[in-house]
Amino acid sequence: MRSFLKSKLYILALLLFWIPSLIFSSNGTIILKNGKVVQGEIVKEVASHLVVKTDLGEIRIERTKIEKIIYENISNSISDSTSLNSEGLKDRVVVHYQNGDALDGILIAKSPTVILLQTEVGNLAIPKQDVKRLEYISKEFSERGETAIIELTSGATFEGFLYYEDAASLTIITKLGKLTIDKNDLRGIEYINKELDDIKNVEASLLTQKETGVTFQEGLGNRTDILHLGYSPDLGSSFSTGYGVGYKSRFPLDRMEFISLYASAGLGLNVYSLDEANIQAEQGNANVSATGFAMVVSASVGVPIFLNPQSESSYQFYIAPALEGNFVYRNLKKEFPSFPSLDSEIKESEFKFGIANEFGMDWNFSGFQVGISYNIHFVFSGDSFNEFKVNFIKTLF
Repeated sequence: MRSFLKSKLYILALLLFWIPSLIFSSNGTIILKNGKVVQGEIVKEVASHLVVKTDLGEIRIERTKIEKIIYENISNSISDSTSLNSEGLKDRVVVHYQNGDALDGILIAKSPTVILLQTEVGNLAIPKQDVKRLEYISKEFSERGETAIIELTSGATFEGFLYYEDAASLTIITKLGKLTIDKNDLRGIEYINKELDDIKNVEASLLTQKETGVTFQEGLGNRTDILHLGYSPDLGSSFSTGYGVGYKSRFPLDRMEFISLYASAGLGLNVYSLDEANIQAEQGNANVSATGFAMVVSASVGVPIFLNPQSESSYQFYIAPALEGNFVYRNLKKEFPSFPSLDSEIKESEFKFGIANEFGMDWNFSGFQVGISYNIHFVFSGDSFNEFKVNFIKTLF
């Protein structure tokens, strides 16, 4: 009897090892990290690569180059193998990747090298080498998709679809994105029968969003990138009409009841034209001709402070003090037709420290934000300048 059981366990181990071979003899779509797509029959899978049979022949694809695998007819292929690994099969799980992303779905099967998951976009094979943790969602929390109003102990309320719940936290999808709430801050849940189509359109599955505590999907949540176009009225008395571009990256630090703290770092470039009329007025000579331009490159490090919305607000206010280093270049040539001896030409560059304070407002849209702001730049021992900006906010990478 012991020998018979030992033989059965040995055969079971062999079958488990060959699950990938049984599964991958099906048609599929392989999406590569460079954006290319390969379609065909997956005839072989090992830990390091796949072999795909296409119209052009068999192609070997390294796993390191694969972004996602979507199987077209996988359900029949695995139906005979699910009994080989019954533990946790068909349970709802969250797959936490090594890079911090998360993916939820129904666990279909596991092998020594891959995890098979049924998701809202199809059946996916996830290499185990990319997985940090497989989290099982308890069946007692089966309210996913229901609409509710969440009330916090602070008095704030949020309306949305229930997305995920465990013993420590609750996640809902709101008009602003995904919001995760610590249950210590939860006062009550009011269930409502209401279709919120505009919330469903906010990337309803949110398959690759990071779990980040009490945060919104954009703006009040993950790290965001900010691109801006700016206008600056003047730089000192000799230059005016400046236009600028810039980039800033913003990182969440902490969220309190009424404010959220961030860290930011960015670069900005402003180019100014010459104010010839003002130079002539200063010289008291309308015949003075002047040519030139000025340029300011600013590097900043700051701590933006956001006012937390108390409901499903579509906008948010912030103030962003920052320390700056400014590289200033000036090119100014003056010519006096009647007095050539007074002609002058200045080409100078200097580095000046300064402080800045930006006031702004952002509007939330599905997957991105736009905003306007006013930035005051005070330059130590130099010409200060102010700037009006239009901002585009999104996580770019």
